[in-house]
Amino acid sequence: MLQATLESINQTAVISNDTIRIVVVNNNSKDNTELVCKDFAPQSKYKFEYYFEDQQGLSFARNRALAETKEGIIIFTDDDVVVPENWLAIYIDEYSSAEVDAVYGPVFPEWRNEKPEWYDKKLDPSYALLDYGDQRFVAKSIYQEFYGANFSIKVDILKSYGGFDTNLGRTADKLFIGEETEIFSKLLDEKRVVVYNPRIYVGHVIRSERKTKLYLTKYYKDIAESLAYLSVKKMKKSLLGIPLYKYKEFVSFYLSFIPKYLFYFLANKKGKLLVQILELIRNNRLLFFYLKIYFTKTR
Repeated sequence: MLQATLESINQTAVISNDTIRIVVVNNNSKDNTELVCKDFAPQSKYKFEYYFEDQQGLSFARNRALAETKEGIIIFTDDDVVVPENWLAIYIDEYSSAEVDAVYGPVFPEWRNEKPEWYDKKLDPSYALLDYGDQRFVAKSIYQEFYGANFSIKVDILKSYGGFDTNLGRTADKLFIGEETEIFSKLLDEKRVVVYNPRIYVGHVIRSERKTKLYLTKYYKDIAESLAYLSVKKMKKSLLGIPLYKYKEFVSFYLSFIPKYLFYFLANKKGKLLVQILELIRNNRLLFFYLKIYFTKTR
């Protein structure tokens, strides 16, 4: 998929190519990433840079790209996306206003005719899919966060945050999340101008191995650890290590679980039934990690 991603970026149209760089960070992968990059480099109409980062983890890779970027704007995407021809041009146009600090756009699925029949819209975050509608807006809520497949930020701002927390973000064996959430939250806290533009979209190719319930089960198990880490990191009030605001969420979920489960089962709503089970797995794991962190600290 990396080759298709690079080729789609290479087909974008901008007024000037001189100030644009494509940076690929090989995060200690065992595939043909290096070969693909060597083949692509002579064809690239933009300056092309390739780096090897041996510290495993998505946040380490992104921080390496940040370290290799001195100023300006940095746009993040993934190796399994395709971008439209005007993708870069719209990003550049958004930053024509000095007030803008970060820009992002939708991430649409590329199912390649293999969308699972049990799929439910609530599973979108599991595949980094994002769609906040067809109107441009300035983000004001944490529920309007961006995803790593399609967002940009001023380099000096991201560096002032110290880059991405390396305890968050995917690794070779864990589907951790939250590294972008933390950056987005800091931008909102500082009243930064974060723009959502529906025209800056990318297509995210959903690989076959991710179109399984096994993948989703692992995802929901792993994100529980990230969610616990994130909330404990900025927690103000808690009881037994659990943030007070989470008690209401947990009580509501567990009290409604059986009635919802039975309803979805009897109505043959396979997608919603799956979501219920996955959320149970996540919440059980989340409680476990809250208590684990609490009792580890109180020893």
